[in-house]
Amino acid sequence: MRHCVGSYSSAVANRQVAIYHLQQPEPVTIAIAPQGQRWALSQASGVRNAPLSKQAQHFIHVWLTEQS
Repeated sequence: MRHCVGSYSSAVANRQVAIYHLQQPEPVTIAIAPQGQRWALSQASGVRNAPLSKQAQHFIHVWLTEQS
């Protein structure tokens, strides 16, 4: 994906952040972080930190809402 997600390994190991990968509608790396009793979107980016399409943003929003 050519971005800095590899630098998050310590934060992932310490459960400060969780990383997910979305393949459709486009490749997206998603980082979520604990916010009180639930997890919230920390950041999401496409290949080389490209902005996300509206469709990908909507999918992420729905997915996070379903997890709450």
